[in-house]
This record gives sequence, C-alpha cells and structure tokens, in this order.
Amino acid sequence: MFDLRAYAPHEDEAGVVALHARARALDPHVPPLDLERWRAVVGGACFRDGLDSRVIDDDDAVVGLLVSGWQEDFRAPGGLRVIRVLVDPAYRRRGLGTALLREAVLQAETEQAFGLQTDVAGEWRAGRAFAEAHGFEVLVRDFFLARDASPPGAPPLPSGIALRAYAAGRDEEAWAQLANLTLVRDAVFRAESARSVAQHARAPGFALFFAEAAGAETPIGFCHVERRGELGLVQALGVRAPHEGRGVGSALLARSLEALIAAGARRIELCTESDNVRAQRLYARHGFALAREAYTYRRALVPPSETGARA
Repeated sequence: MFDLRAYAPHEDEAGVVALHARARALDPHVPPLDLERWRAVVGGACFRDGLDSRVIDDDDAVVGLLVSGWQEDFRAPGGLRVIRVLVDPAYRRRGLGTALLREAVLQAETEQAFGLQTDVAGEWRAGRAFAEAHGFEVLVRDFFLARDASPPGAPPLPSGIALRAYAAGRDEEAWAQLANLTLVRDAVFRAESARSVAQHARAPGFALFFAEAAGAETPIGFCHVERRGELGLVQALGVRAPHEGRGVGSALLARSLEALIAAGARRIELCTESDNVRAQRLYARHGFALAREAYTYRRALVPPSETGARA
C-alpha cells in the first residue's frame, strides 16, 4: 500500500539519495545526487528545507519524490511552484508520478500561483516525456558548459577596477541588489533578497567575488561559485550595464576559477541560455565548451487573460 506524505527532513534524506541512486543505475541521464548535494538543494530559499515536498513510501522505502518550492517571478503574477518529480523505475506506470504532480497542482491552486515550473536534463528522455505529457511547455533551452582544472590565466584588470571577496554579514544587501539588476534578463530570473543570498552563502564550497569601481558606492559586478567535491560550479556572473564590455566579467570569472581550482575542483561547469551568444563567447575564451543541454518547462494554471501575463 503506497503512502503519500510530507517529506521529513532528517528521516527521509537517506531514502531520497537511495531513490536517485536506483533511478540513475537504470537511466544514467537521471541527475546524480549525494547527501551533501541534496541538503544544499532542499535547504535553499526556494524549497525551505523540504516544507512543501512530498514522498511516496512502499514498505518504508522512498519510491516517489516531489520536491516543491515557491518562487516569486514578476513575469508570473502570483508566483510559481518550482517542482521536481522522480519515481523509482520499478514503480513507473502505476500513477505515482501523476499523484505527485497532482499534489503540486493542488499546492499551486491553493496559493493561486501562476503555474508550475521544472528543469529537465536534455538527455533525460523519460523526464522530458513526463513533463510534455502533462501539459508543460519549453520556456527556455539551456547550455551547460564545462572546462578542466588547467590554470585559467589572469586577464588584466580594467583601469580603476578592484576585486574583493564577499564579507558575510556585510554584503548581503549589495549582493541581492546587484543580482536583481544584472540577472533580470534571464528567462528564469529569481528575485533575490538579503535573506535569500545569505542562504546561498551556506552552500557547500561557497565563494563570491565583487568588482568595485573607483568612485562607485556599491559593487559593479559579482561572480558566485560553489565547489562540491571535485566539481566546481559557476552559479552566477553579473556586471552592471554601464560597465559591460570592459573586461570586468572576464576578470571576475578568472578570479573565481582560480579559487575553485585552488580548493580542489577538477571540473568546472556553468549554465547559460542557448541564445546568450555574448556570454558563450566570454566562457569560450576561458576554456569552456558545450557539455550537455537542459530545458526549463513551465505549465500555466491561470489563463493569461486573467493575469495579463504570458507563461
């Protein structure tokens, strides 16, 4: 008898990791997940320690998982339910995935959210097929780029520009403001606050660098990275519009790559939208090449005529 219930943070985390391992053993395109990474995901501001997440049990084993969180998006009035659904391959075609999705829809309808959003690896055919079969449409196609741990080189700093590391307890407001100014062009932009970026700073292997310009009261650019074992991740890179095209982003990226490699990263990845040619050129100059693709899917629950918005 299947039991759909709320996720219990401490009791269920090992079961969630085991579920991912079973699914990945049969389908290598299922994203890998270890305990450290799971804690970082569910502990983020969006997922709130798994408060809205659900699991399905069978004989005390986790066989189905709904990771569910709420995200504000100024282009989607009412916000979005950001979700991930995974079912043990041995239990597919029994309606478990549909039951978990139904739970997410109920959450979204209860809070009058605009709709649901999910990210799926391009190679994960089962995940993409599930999303498309349940009314999700592609919002954006992403490229994941990767490089090895060879020395990145240090481009000269533009005149009047200095780099410095993030200072916990002092820089949260500046970081959030800068992220909101520079990343708003992204199709899946998530508004930040001092509280949400402070959560990011607790992630494993976190580091962040600011660029400051002579005479400017606040930073003009930033690069946020994380290291998980031997994998380094460039999570965000942004430069204020008046300072773009001067080499600020290149200097920030090079400094961040140095930090990741010095900390033990052997492979470094980042994500950029498929149509962001300018960013792809920058990353190519720093040794990044296409590794894989991913898709962000969205399913509107509120008709556009009622919100004046588009999914």
